[in-house]
Amino acid sequence: MSDEWREIKSTKGNFRINFPNFEIKEGKDVQNVLAAGVDFVTIGRSAILHHNFPELVTQNPDFEPIANPVSKAHLAKEGLGEAFITYMKRWQGFVEE
Repeated sequence: MSDEWREIKSTKGNFRINFPNFEIKEGKDVQNVLAAGVDFVTIGRSAILHHNFPELVTQNPDFEPIANPVSKAHLAKEGLGEAFITYMKRWQGFVEE
């Protein structure tokens, strides 16, 4: 456990702690955050890439999401509408050109 996570765990007290971060990308990231004593994790881009990301991580703690950039077809399959896919193109390296 890194020093950063030890600090989170030691200052938690009676508070419920959330870790909102777009850097939670893989199952191991979720496991590290939860092991530090954080109560729940807010998932960003990985949930966009895989609508069932929490289920996938629960089934396989070593789950790794599809690599970026992803196709528009993949995002549509995950339930994103055309307008949101167009918006996602603003994120450099997220959607294939």
